[in-house]
Amino acid sequence: MDTSMYSLRFINIPRKSLSLDKIKDFINDGNPKRIHFATTHKKALKKAEGNGPVGWLNLPFKDSILPMMKGEMGHGFEIFRREVEETEKFYRRIDTEDEYDKVKNFVDEYNQVVFLRDLLDISLALSINLDDEDNRTEIGELGYEAKYQHNGDAERRLNEICQNWVNKFPYFKNADYICAMPCSNRAHKSLPRRIVDALAGEFENISESVYWQSKARSLKDVDNIEDKLPILESSNLTIDRKLDGKAVFLFDDLYMSGLSMQYVAMKLKEAGAKWVFGLCLVKSRNNTTR
Repeated sequence: MDTSMYSLRFINIPRKSLSLDKIKDFINDGNPKRIHFATTHKKALKKAEGNGPVGWLNLPFKDSILPMMKGEMGHGFEIFRREVEETEKFYRRIDTEDEYDKVKNFVDEYNQVVFLRDLLDISLALSINLDDEDNRTEIGELGYEAKYQHNGDAERRLNEICQNWVNKFPYFKNADYICAMPCSNRAHKSLPRRIVDALAGEFENISESVYWQSKARSLKDVDNIEDKLPILESSNLTIDRKLDGKAVFLFDDLYMSGLSMQYVAMKLKEAGAKWVFGLCLVKSRNNTTR
């Protein structure tokens, strides 16, 4: 394999390093951790008035979203940083109607997708779990029915939705391996594992090779980061697979704080993975537990 051409598949993705200290700092840093054009960031893209720029795109961070925009709009697309009252903000000045239309098309297409800021190289959820009126979103409802009511039709619909998005997403579809987030009972085929098995025709599925040796306690039993990480550490995550230089696509159903996914991503990188991309069905509106 031409390794230079291999790396070009992910040229727009800044690789992140993970450690326990970095995860602790991230969880507690208090800065924005999601962009969702359908709710909290409805006004991220605005037309300008007067004779200046055509419009502005204003965002709280560029993690996850910038690589996706580059993948859709070209390598030259950039988002710039500025400080406003000691707070980082990110923006794009849009000078032509053509560029404004391209950005608007992206915002419309990814309206329900949640762009996440964490320590994975790219981290996304397909939807928020609850809308502004506390009703489950379409994917939130399908996930609930598939996971808790064992609704086969809902699960088949989820498989279709996930397949369609994975085929569309830049980078994800070029990953080498796919892996479901491990659950405490290795023999149990969780919803994430079943969806990953359905997607695995496009990837090599390494879910069987990533498992907890002894996860006796749930993170839901504790309230603070200082107690959660030791539970993960004592659970002895095992990776029976060489991942040297490979890209891993890590999948789960629900993203809350992101602690577990970041911990597993850290271990995947310790096992040799070069990139880890995270995708969840839904992002919770709060960041508690998990």
